[in-house]
Parts: sequence; C-alpha cells; structure tokens
Amino acid sequence: MSRYVEIRPDEEGLPPEILLGVGDIVRFAASGGRLRSGNSVELLGILSVGVVGTDGQVLSPLGPPSSVLIRAQGPGRAVVDITSGDPFRSPVTRSLAIRVEA
Repeated sequence: MSRYVEIRPDEEGLPPEILLGVGDIVRFAASGGRLRSGNSVELLGILSVGVVGTDGQVLSPLGPPSSVLIRAQGPGRAVVDITSGDPFRSPVTRSLAIRVEA
C-alpha cells in the first residue's frame, strides 16, 4: 500500500536520504522545489492551499505556494531541491536524496 508522507524541510534532523516505496506521495511544507537529478520521482506540483466556498468555488489566499508534492514512480535514486522560508526575502534551499525501492 502506498503512503502519504509529510516533511517540513525547515526542521533540523532530516536524514541525508529518504527511502520511499513506489507509489508513495511526499508533501513538503515548502514554497518551491525542483528535481535536480534522477527519474525515480515525479514533481507533481508546487501548490497553494485552497478551500471550497459555500457557492462551490475554490478559494485560495494570496501569497506564495505552501506545498510541494512528489510521487515515487519507480525504483532508483533522485535528488530534489526544496525551497522553504519567504521566497521573496530569505529563501532557504536544501537538497534531499531520495531512494525508491520496488
């Protein structure tokens, strides 16, 4: 069974490598990201939170994105860069190695 994993990249103590299974989804509480190398993961998107209003419209607050979603799509290794903090004043980018096992 696939898992949904939440990671806050601004927390201390992140391991140098994260081990995932194929199909796992990872949500980083971050304002940006990019796939630096590898093809074992897919960057699904850099997203903002939205809610459904009483009239059925999806509403989103103004401001930078707050989530980066990645899906483990096949065995192998990848490196992702995740940007957290205020993207306009003092962004912090961390690289994270991901290993995906079948």
